[in-house]
Amino acid sequence: MDRRLLVLLAALYFAQGLPFGLITRALPAIAREAGLPLQYIGLLSLAALPWALKFLWAPWIDRWGSAAANHRKRWIIGCQLAAVVVLGGMSLLPMASMTVSVFVQLLSLLLLLNLCVASHDVASDGLAVRMLSVSLRGVGNSLQAAGYKVGLMVGGSLLLWLVALLGWRSTLWLTMLLLLLLLWPVLRYPEPATPPVVRPALTWRWWLAELARFWRRPGLGWWLVLLLFYKVGDSFGSRMIKPFLVDQGWSLGEIAALDLSASFAGLLAVLLAG
Repeated sequence: MDRRLLVLLAALYFAQGLPFGLITRALPAIAREAGLPLQYIGLLSLAALPWALKFLWAPWIDRWGSAAANHRKRWIIGCQLAAVVVLGGMSLLPMASMTVSVFVQLLSLLLLLNLCVASHDVASDGLAVRMLSVSLRGVGNSLQAAGYKVGLMVGGSLLLWLVALLGWRSTLWLTMLLLLLLLWPVLRYPEPATPPVVRPALTWRWWLAELARFWRRPGLGWWLVLLLFYKVGDSFGSRMIKPFLVDQGWSLGEIAALDLSASFAGLLAVLLAG
């Protein structure tokens, strides 16, 4: 059971990193090569809003259906299948000619995709916290981080290279197939029912109380300052690097190779730092 759980966690977080790498690392270069102006490419960062706001609906995911077996498993499967459907919609967009109309459709679909993946993350975190024993939490956390990082690298580098080789539509179809295959360890894992406990009723008042409890956590204000003044700026700025490389004449394949090299360098730095 422990081995099956660890494999499941690695697959879950790889499945989250895959589309997120495509959105944050590959898509800016693809959009710029298709002729999208730089100011619109910067606006693609707005599609990540569901990740910042997922605390709003996380309590509902944690509670809805919690009395039955496979509670979080159902959320995970539903979110992953929904992500596949959204990717299918994205594959139909005419990315070769990026007009304002296509951009609006793309941004809307990216918001939906991030909503699916962020909700998937809430359910996956809940499953990990509940099912990992104390002795396995260190290993489990390492597998979560490694699975996500590898998914991010594949989504940002390999998929960008595949777009250059096969085109936008074929690459997204392969991504959809991979996400469907990654459901296999989820389907095979039996999540037991949560032991019955007395909990407050699911009401708006309960939800507001949960949000208030979240914001009253010690040190959360400082983390919010760090998030706003460092992480948000870094996220908006770093995703403009690849469009600038496109303007300098770099091909998508060359940008993919650079991104992969930088990712491996980052992994090496993490290992050396311990």
